[in-house]
Amino acid sequence: MKLKSILAALVLCAAALFGLSACGDAETYTYTLNYANLAMSVGQQQQLSVTSDPEQEFSVVYESSDPAVAEVSADGTVTAVAAGNADITATADGTALVCKVRVTAARYVWSLNYGAAIVGVGGEVGLQASVTPQKEFSVTYSSSDTAVASVSQDGKVTGVAEGAATIMADVGETKLVCEVYVSDTVRDFVYTLSDASLDLYETAEAKLTLEVLPERECAVSFSSSDPAVASVDAEGNVTALSEGTAEIYAEADGQRFVCTVNVRALYVLNYKSAAVKAGETLQLSVTNAIDESVASGVTYTSDAEQVASVSESGLVTAAAEGTAIITASVNGRELTCIVTVTAAEEGDE
Repeated sequence: MKLKSILAALVLCAAALFGLSACGDAETYTYTLNYANLAMSVGQQQQLSVTSDPEQEFSVVYESSDPAVAEVSADGTVTAVAAGNADITATADGTALVCKVRVTAARYVWSLNYGAAIVGVGGEVGLQASVTPQKEFSVTYSSSDTAVASVSQDGKVTGVAEGAATIMADVGETKLVCEVYVSDTVRDFVYTLSDASLDLYETAEAKLTLEVLPERECAVSFSSSDPAVASVDAEGNVTALSEGTAEIYAEADGQRFVCTVNVRALYVLNYKSAAVKAGETLQLSVTNAIDESVASGVTYTSDAEQVASVSESGLVTAAAEGTAIITASVNGRELTCIVTVTAAEEGDE
């Protein structure tokens, strides 16, 4: 009887040890999707990927809630198909991760060959509209004051009497304008500036040209009202430096043109400030403002990790009451989000 009791005890002990060993071998894995949100325009592609911590081999199945808006391949390549919203679900070993995709229509950039012109009474200048990427379109020209400057439907502007008029080129999606000044003293030459206004993103460049027709040697000087926002060199090359507005002046033969330059931020952080309860998280992401794609190569840091820490992917974790500044650094630009952490409500923990 005593021997049976000893054997039973040994069996129970072995079972307990086996169970502990089995429990010790089981690991808990955390899966992460590289993007939680994507802003794309029609035709763009973006690669999704899932990682695990600790690393292991696993399979992922991708699925789109609306392939007519955004389709996804077996390897996680998302293709923007049409304007709208869709959810891309990545399922890894039964864990479902979602990336919300917003698709906007393809963007067209319209331009007019001249933004401003000075002509004499009876002088003429030819306007021409264009679009990038190229597509077929029709254009209708009109003048704000035909008593000053008239325009034909093929874009030929004629100075009628001294004064100012705006010539509009209606291409359906937008209106392009050329500011025309008719001078009674300018009889033999027509002065034209390539642009009366420019919308540029930080670091972008554009070239302004002041032409005189018929062609002749003419000294042109360029200057900027705010070189910290937009600078210009002697050749008319404009460089957008920081967010804001500046005027570029072009002068020749006593004629002065103004081009207004609006400089926009190149990168946008999805939150500038946020209030988060302790224990909660907040996903930050940086978007390239030009094509609304998610920027790559972003480095995130926190100035108060005891209040709120941030992962390499921009996931902010609120730890304790206080304020932390999260900085996203990308291509020489620094964007900040002020995170205010409040106390967790009872029952949240």
